[in-house]
Amino acid sequence: MSKMDANDEDEMKIFDDGEEDPLGKDTSILPEWSWGRVRPWVPIRRADAFDDEQIRQVAGHDVVMLEKANGFKTFEGWAMRNPKTDDHFKWFGRFLSYDHRNLEFREWWIKRALDMLQHDEIDGVFIDAIIKTHTIESRVDGAEGHAAAYIETANELRARLPVGKLLIGNALRATSKGGVGGDGNLKHLRYLDGSYLENWDKSDEGIVKTIKLMDTALKAGRIVMLTSTPFSGYGVDEKQYPQKQQDIVAKLKEIRRDETIGKKYEYMAQFIEFPLGLFLLSVGRHSYFSYHDKDDADPKLKAAFDCNQFEEITRKLGQPLGDCVEEGEFTFTRLFTHLKVWVNVKRKEGKLTVRPIRREDES
Repeated sequence: MSKMDANDEDEMKIFDDGEEDPLGKDTSILPEWSWGRVRPWVPIRRADAFDDEQIRQVAGHDVVMLEKANGFKTFEGWAMRNPKTDDHFKWFGRFLSYDHRNLEFREWWIKRALDMLQHDEIDGVFIDAIIKTHTIESRVDGAEGHAAAYIETANELRARLPVGKLLIGNALRATSKGGVGGDGNLKHLRYLDGSYLENWDKSDEGIVKTIKLMDTALKAGRIVMLTSTPFSGYGVDEKQYPQKQQDIVAKLKEIRRDETIGKKYEYMAQFIEFPLGLFLLSVGRHSYFSYHDKDDADPKLKAAFDCNQFEEITRKLGQPLGDCVEEGEFTFTRLFTHLKVWVNVKRKEGKLTVRPIRREDES
């Protein structure tokens, strides 16, 4: 990386000093990967059947994450309760939370994952909302020990995972300062093959830290999957929907109501250079990028989830000609065979410039 606070580099650790990687160094089970272009991934769900065109679009991504369909209503007995009132604890007042200290639930949770892995079409399991397994301890009475219990569950799933299958999680988070996951939740990569990253734009410092988290994970041979939207970056130091974000959301709704899906892709293209540029600052082997407005493929929503609709993603990239360079406060650049990347984190700006090919750069 760049000089980006060399002292912070010492803190970016997955393993303790002298500790070997429990997953080893074998990356042969990871998806095929190349420097030819930005490698796309997609998170997707639909309440009913996907149509043929959606299947074709989804299949064009290197990694497909089928969004969760949970069993909260069927298995309410395993949900987290307040021991003083016996009421269910609900995230945002609506969603039940499973209790990893319940051994009966733990076995069901693991078995459900292993059952799905019996399908040849399923290459791995995705564990969502890992950060909530420890933040819940400060939100509900009687939840002490839940974070450690989750780690036991996860390690047991890892131990029972069939050979050749992957375990990915929503783990890395710049805002996570400690606990069982360590700084940035990096410690979860001891049992995970990689991490999905969301909510990376909560502060300028957090965005820079996200670049370093991705770099650390990739150097350890882990998969990195960054997700982004047209309003990535515009939630910094504001309420959930600052004015810039409100304007973009309103325009997307207008297009959904009055225009074709093609118009939505055209509108979204103007916002892609900042999140994609940020991703490219640390891109390495086995890193994937997603850019969409929704992950719900309900046709009425006209979700723009196909990354291959964006020229910035499909055009030539080539190998990096060096690491990310810090050129000023919150300003970074990186060169690739076919592209120059410039990002200003403070202003939420990115610029991707196609480079003329020189003979010595060809690869």
